[in-house]
Amino acid sequence: MQAMEAVIAWLSDRHDHILGKEKAALVALENGDLDTYRTLLREKAESVASMAKDAKDVLAALPDEQKGQIFRKLVAFSNSAAFGLKVQSVFYWRVLLYRDDHEVGDPDTLQEFINQLREGALGE
Repeated sequence: MQAMEAVIAWLSDRHDHILGKEKAALVALENGDLDTYRTLLREKAESVASMAKDAKDVLAALPDEQKGQIFRKLVAFSNSAAFGLKVQSVFYWRVLLYRDDHEVGDPDTLQEFINQLREGALGE
């Protein structure tokens, strides 16, 4: 159980970091600073893109089945972000982690995944 708590804590910290970049980018946009807006959204995408690789150490203590399930989900997040970086799409970086039908106040897809882990609903 401690290993899963460590994974959840790590993912929550990464999520906070990612959302911090996004919020700062939106402030920059409101202030008309498009260069900073782009830079911060690129950093958001880079943080998501490296998530699977960066999580390997914290995942190591999990049982193999859980480790595999979580790693595959993180690879999906990372691959999506890597695609956005490859095509250099600021719009893609902005909507990264949001569903097409996302509404203000709804959790993003990474938060939904963290919530699943907290609830012990892995694989559902």
